[in-house]
Amino acid sequence: MSERFALIFSDGSMLILPESVDIQHARKEALSCDENEDNPLNITMLGRVEVSAIEVVELPSATRLQSEHTRWRWR
Repeated sequence: MSERFALIFSDGSMLILPESVDIQHARKEALSCDENEDNPLNITMLGRVEVSAIEVVELPSATRLQSEHTRWRWR
């Protein structure tokens, strides 16, 4: 299990930062996200998460590219 910082956005989504990112860098990232934000309800929160597993479910872009390549090949 690895502990990392995460940017938590007002819609509940989050961006998990790499292990190498320290708190100062994480703060800069959060401030950068809110650079033009005026509504305090939309500010980015900085959190700490424990990542125990990441499972890749699919590769949507690869599927799209394969589909486009197949269509191109058959024309």
